[in-house]
Amino acid sequence: MSASIAVLYAEDNPADADLTRAHFARCAPDFTLEIVHSAADFLVRARQRQHRLLLLDQLLPDLDGVEVLRTLIQDGVDTPVVLITGVGDGELATQALRLGAHDYVPKRPGYLETLPAKLREVVERRQQLSGPLPHRATPRSILVIDDDPSDTALVVEHLSRTAPHLLIEHEHDSESALARLKMDHAFDLLICDFLLPRLNGLELMTEVRRLGLQTPFILVTGIGNEEVIVAALKLGASDYLLKHGHHYGELALRIELAIDRHHLQLANARAAAELAERQRALSALRESEQQLNLALEAGRIGLWSWEPATDKTYLSPRWKAQLGYADHEIRNEPGEWLDRCHPEDRQRILALRARYLAKSWPDYTAEYRLRHRDGTWRWFLLRADLDRDETGRPRCMRGSQIDITELKHHQTELDRTSLRLQQLSRRLLAVQETERRHLARELHDEIGQVLTATKMHLQSAALDTEPDRVVAQFQKAVALLDRLLAQVRSLTLNLRPPLLDDLGLVPALHWLVEQPPAHVQSPRVRLLADPAMSRCDPAIEIACFRIAQEALTNALRHASAQSIIVTVDQEDGVLRLSVRDDGRGFDVEAVRLQAERKGKLGLLGMDERLSLAGGTFTLRSSPGQGTRVEAVFPLFPPGPAA
Repeated sequence: MSASIAVLYAEDNPADADLTRAHFARCAPDFTLEIVHSAADFLVRARQRQHRLLLLDQLLPDLDGVEVLRTLIQDGVDTPVVLITGVGDGELATQALRLGAHDYVPKRPGYLETLPAKLREVVERRQQLSGPLPHRATPRSILVIDDDPSDTALVVEHLSRTAPHLLIEHEHDSESALARLKMDHAFDLLICDFLLPRLNGLELMTEVRRLGLQTPFILVTGIGNEEVIVAALKLGASDYLLKHGHHYGELALRIELAIDRHHLQLANARAAAELAERQRALSALRESEQQLNLALEAGRIGLWSWEPATDKTYLSPRWKAQLGYADHEIRNEPGEWLDRCHPEDRQRILALRARYLAKSWPDYTAEYRLRHRDGTWRWFLLRADLDRDETGRPRCMRGSQIDITELKHHQTELDRTSLRLQQLSRRLLAVQETERRHLARELHDEIGQVLTATKMHLQSAALDTEPDRVVAQFQKAVALLDRLLAQVRSLTLNLRPPLLDDLGLVPALHWLVEQPPAHVQSPRVRLLADPAMSRCDPAIEIACFRIAQEALTNALRHASAQSIIVTVDQEDGVLRLSVRDDGRGFDVEAVRLQAERKGKLGLLGMDERLSLAGGTFTLRSSPGQGTRVEAVFPLFPPGPAA
């Protein structure tokens, strides 16, 4: 049978005292209650330290429970105290526990039912504090700093008996302790008396922290000054211990708790540092991921991956958006890609992939088409990389995909433009040769013959003595020279009419449409233009005149028209030219293709002139409906970008 637990109970209410005694006798016979009715009697019996537990009512006739607690602390009574009250509150409970009460019990209905269990818990906690500590496999190195040899001897004697794993070393003053600590940082704990010569315990702890040491520190003091205790805790003391005669019984457990708390703080600090570093790494990773997503969005790059062994496929949301779908509308399956691949590209891409899996190369790229949601075919540039396992087998193929449809269209247009330029260049050279032949023929056949005949007439006049015949020869020579001047003027006007430079576009167009017809059945040509129209940029006037000349020539040669109307006007900042006939018309697309294939300069030349001038060229015609050529020139073309 376990020993009886002696309890000293201060209670001035006889009814409460009798109820408590009866309940414990019936429900907790292992407790022996001694009941007193005043604080004075309670203090006398408590100082004798014959009880294992003190039960103290707050309302006593001579002193309240809090004052009794203060007195017990001053007297050095370390018996566990439980404060019990019927009028308490949170503030009273906090005050009692701060003064050293081990528990606080309000007198609420049914409190007696739980009181024995609470008292047993207090007794068990006290036994754990005062009993021997379990054996520690790891020794603890302790430095005791105390100028009282008797106190040091008691500490060493008690710890060697209750905690033999603690290795105790001793210094008598603060200066020798500091010198020791500067040379040896290996102590697990410092126990320091507050009243030391030269430097007290607080000042010594300040110097220890200044050395950068975070060694756990227990301050031992006999004065019980709250200011000293608060200052010690602010400086980082792990614990403080009041000298009350029996404090040695608590010292071993306090040491272990202080060291364990210190290790826990270090572990928490390391964990906090690791957590902060991990959070920084995660933050940097998230930032990098955001930047990558922004770059992928800005570049409209779709990502994909495929595992050959399992056929597991991933298609990124951007990949699906390239085809006009939301993320949930296309499954991450290889068939989603395969079904949308253009039939002409599918086998080529599959064969290329098979060769790459068999023997990969550094830069895997391919161009192919996928069907968009709107039914159109979009061109994509595919790039990939292959990851292999330890045995060299393909593990995962991953890569990117970029929509290059617009680039393809631009490339096609560039190729077409390049072809047109080549055709224009070839045709230009041919036209130049034709013009050279024409000029050579005109110079040789027409102008050369006239000059030869004129020379012959002049030579005959020089040899003839008859005045009448000389005059006749001179008249024939003058007539030939007049004919020559007319031919030279006609040739010059065809090359570039001076009217265009001297008077402007409208007079030059009047001269153009008033040229004599080539034959009797030539159509009637009219010009509709404002004679007061202002001059334009010379380059625009030349381009407009040449297009009108080319369009009029084509209409006269091929349209079989009865009427041709040339219209030119200015409005809204543009110069608009129109050449319209009522001829037989033609298929515009067929004629354009034929011009591109055969390199005919007419339509291509007009279109090119408009492009160089920054204008637009429109050709409308259909069989039997006549033809309309329209050119629009900006009067103020945009200058080069700054």
